[in-house]
Amino acid sequence: MARLLVLIGLILGAGPAWGQTGLPADFNGEWRGEELTISEGDDGLEVTADDLSVRIGPDGDGFWMHWTALSRDKAGGPLVRHPIEASFAPTERPGVFAFVPEQSSMLLRLFGDPATNNPLEGEPLLWARFDGKALSVYGLEINAEGGFDLYQHVRRLTGDGMTVRQIHRTEDKAVILDGRLVRVGD
Repeated sequence: MARLLVLIGLILGAGPAWGQTGLPADFNGEWRGEELTISEGDDGLEVTADDLSVRIGPDGDGFWMHWTALSRDKAGGPLVRHPIEASFAPTERPGVFAFVPEQSSMLLRLFGDPATNNPLEGEPLLWARFDGKALSVYGLEINAEGGFDLYQHVRRLTGDGMTVRQIHRTEDKAVILDGRLVRVGD
């Protein structure tokens, strides 16, 4: 009987094994940065392992996150820290989550809806992806000069915590931060 139900699910196009309704519970919680390596282009930014810290929790069928993002206030300017709180909801695409503006920080709401914004209009585009191993959050902006500002945060669970890789890329610069996080309270 179980095989028949699995076969029917495959025929009807059932979603991924984790159900497309949020993240595995193992991602939820408060994670504190423990180690940090700048593996490319520090851009003069003074960062600490604490800058990698993140809080993740369930939010309906999706999830919310609070983290620190790096971005440029102007084209070619220095990287600066921005605290971000964002909620993400599942989309029709398995493993892809759209930004939910109503549940997010004021900073993101000021720019409209980063799930549907038009980067050509100078508005940020924000989305997340979970592939069964890693949770990635992406942001894209096109600056006034037509250059891009792309960031990607990839978090993977490990046996003793979580690893993170933050990549901030423009057409001529890249900053890559790698680190290890531990769950607060463990």
